[in-house]
Amino acid sequence: MSAAATVFVEYQISGAPVVDELEQCVGFMSASEFVKSRAEELDGCKLVSHYLRANHPSGLYSINELRCDLVQSHMSSAFQCVDRNVPLLQAAKSMCQERVHRLLVIDTNGVPVGILTSIDLVAAITSLAER
Repeated sequence: MSAAATVFVEYQISGAPVVDELEQCVGFMSASEFVKSRAEELDGCKLVSHYLRANHPSGLYSINELRCDLVQSHMSSAFQCVDRNVPLLQAAKSMCQERVHRLLVIDTNGVPVGILTSIDLVAAITSLAER
């Protein structure tokens, strides 16, 4: 978590995708997760928690330990994606309908290639209005 916080501060960002070793997005980390993490820490979060994991491909399950200081234990695994070729207006409508501030932009292989944020939409509208 501290390494992720350093990246957020260094690049002045408030959210980023979490990718696995195959560059597939497995979650999303936002500034609000850092706030929740700190609140849990102040409330005495255990250093280790446990979760049930399906072992692939056999379908068997195992109990794994998850340290509370890892991004994996705080990231949101529910996130909205949009294909890089989707029109901007369609993406904006999706953001409004889903009430999200950012969409993860992915390529045809599902690999993250960018993030579309609310401020990006404001910048696009401002640019159009100034023409």
